[in-house]
Amino acid sequence: RRVRYLRLIFAELERLANHFGDIGAIMLDTGFNFGGAQGARLREQILQINERLTGSRFLRGVNIIGGVTQDISSKDASALSQELTRIATDSAEVIEIAENNASLLNRLKETGVITKEDAAAHGVTGVAAKATGIAQDTRTDFPYAAYNEVPLMGIETETDGDVYARFRVRTKEVEASIALIQKALSELPEGQIQSAQTSVVYPKNAVAVSMVEGWRGEILYFITTDAQGQINRVAPRDPSFLNWSVLGNAGLGNVVPDFPLINKSFNLSYSGHDL
Repeated sequence: RRVRYLRLIFAELERLANHFGDIGAIMLDTGFNFGGAQGARLREQILQINERLTGSRFLRGVNIIGGVTQDISSKDASALSQELTRIATDSAEVIEIAENNASLLNRLKETGVITKEDAAAHGVTGVAAKATGIAQDTRTDFPYAAYNEVPLMGIETETDGDVYARFRVRTKEVEASIALIQKALSELPEGQIQSAQTSVVYPKNAVAVSMVEGWRGEILYFITTDAQGQINRVAPRDPSFLNWSVLGNAGLGNVVPDFPLINKSFNLSYSGHDL
């Protein structure tokens, strides 16, 4: 049970780092250098937390079959809670400044619009879907880790489907992620962080499907085993595989200088599509 809580905490730290990076990058692409610098600064603070807790800025090697490799001590939990409270206040001040900058909002609003119908037709997921009003989130729809015990208070959505809507979904998810981590830290149960069982035996001729809500959207894995119980097929589906297909719709009717901004508001992965 402790492992499930730790996995939730690490997953939300990953979401925070990437959302802060994207929030800053969106503002930077409008020429709002203050916002870009602040997003990068907040992202760096989360990456330093990750490194302090796990030894990896990107949380590499934390999850293993049967548990996690790193625990969070009560001292570290208290320090993390206090630091996140400060970061939440800091972030809110940055967003307030951004929301009161007329030139920034002029660039974000009504730019790169996709409709809810287009999003649904292309199977769009994650931030891009939520920005059109589609309230889907794997953490709520198919809870994993400790998301059934530390649930989201709601799925953060917007309805306009433009760059500003995607920006707003991220800023609201930052608040939600901090609240989730704080709650998980306050309720972190005692227990082991790794199973005593070290050998893994896979069922023969089996199929498994796994879903998690990455920071871009739903990540899906399809895995099969053969007659000897060996893994013989692995097919990951990154959210970018779905979301790239609708980016062309978002570009229609916009001036050419707006395309880098539109592209950044999706921030899709090239390799994620090629998987």
